[in-house]
Amino acid sequence: MKSLKLKAFALVALLLLNPLHACAETAKGSLKKGDNAYKKGQNTEAIQHYTKAIQLDPQVAEPYDNRGRAKYDLGDKTGAMQDYNKAIQLNPQLAEPYYNRANAKYDLADKTGALQDYNKAIQLNPKKAEAYNNRGIAKALLGDKTGAFADLEKAKQLYVEQGNMEGYQNAIEAKNVVSDQFAQQGK
Repeated sequence: MKSLKLKAFALVALLLLNPLHACAETAKGSLKKGDNAYKKGQNTEAIQHYTKAIQLDPQVAEPYDNRGRAKYDLGDKTGAMQDYNKAIQLNPQLAEPYYNRANAKYDLADKTGALQDYNKAIQLNPKKAEAYNNRGIAKALLGDKTGAFADLEKAKQLYVEQGNMEGYQNAIEAKNVVSDQFAQQGK
């Protein structure tokens, strides 16, 4: 019995003192600190925390994606794209980096590239209303009236299901703008 307790104690001590375990916890802590700073609009501080998380555990996609958002908000679109690309490389099954990269591509006037990334984000997370909304706008700018209206309707439906009335109102406004744009073009 005494031997069993000693082995259990040794195992717990080994886990607590294992540098990989400690790094993983510290990386998670840095990620959480970055998220808290980002929520407060403290993007420079958030980037520092995300960078620390990446240094401690460079094989996790989330800190790259989150750091990309903070960089993007500070106007560093190139740095944001690099981080989104790395997040996708590390975990191509996460929808969020594709969605964020799509937004960056859209703002960089790469509507076709944005459309491809919105498609992937929706494939990975078909409940992401924002992706349908933004893809609808991108489709409208590319002249796809039917696709634009279908996506904006889907966004409205998802926003209602998710209880997001602000998103719902935004989708209605986007649909009205798209409708007016096509009417002016005679389509």
